[in-house]
Amino acid sequence: MSRGPERRLNVSPRWLVVDCIGGVLLVVGVLGLTGSAAGFAPALGDPQIGWTLIIVGVALMAYAAVKLVAELRARGADRG
Repeated sequence: MSRGPERRLNVSPRWLVVDCIGGVLLVVGVLGLTGSAAGFAPALGDPQIGWTLIIVGVALMAYAAVKLVAELRARGADRG
């Protein structure tokens, strides 16, 4: 069953990369707070560093999401 032409989201890969970097920082921060990264990077055992990584990661992900939505809305307004 075909549903017509497939639509692709043509978004800038820059915001997807920013989102992925934010996700990695979030995961590293959580691992640091749980103590799972103590062997990997002992400095992550400090709660201030863990929370900082989490906050920066979430902020990057939110920024990328806002930019992606704005870009998609702008392109939607251009189409009609």
